[in-house]
Amino acid sequence: MAPAASLGRRALAGAIDVVIAVLVAVGIALITGGLDPIVDSSAVYTSREISEAYFELFGSTFTAVVVLGAASEITIKVTIGKFISGTRSLDETGAAVSKGRAFMRNLAKFVSVYLFGVGLAWAVIDKRNRTWHDLMTGTYVAKTC
Repeated sequence: MAPAASLGRRALAGAIDVVIAVLVAVGIALITGGLDPIVDSSAVYTSREISEAYFELFGSTFTAVVVLGAASEITIKVTIGKFISGTRSLDETGAAVSKGRAFMRNLAKFVSVYLFGVGLAWAVIDKRNRTWHDLMTGTYVAKTC
């Protein structure tokens, strides 16, 4: 069985994947006008409209993290962040995660993030650096190189 990835490798992979998701979400929001209350200085927007724009951007970013992560892990078995950091999601036996497990793992990230990031921070105290979404889906992130 492959050794668990270090916290540093996991953080690097996650950061890269979030940056990509933010770029995708911002691109979509710019095309659809979703960022107008934030970037359009020629119009007057209410604080509610501005707040809604930020909320939509956060939701779009999280959706992009889940969708891009699941699509990448289902098709090519790694996300771009994992590829660069030399890591990969595996099941508890050390085998590649199935398509269904890859989808559920990425969807379960919502729980890890939603409770103030406690599910992500859990990796600090877990002996194999697993987060809540790893524990919920019977997976871990392994060092591949």
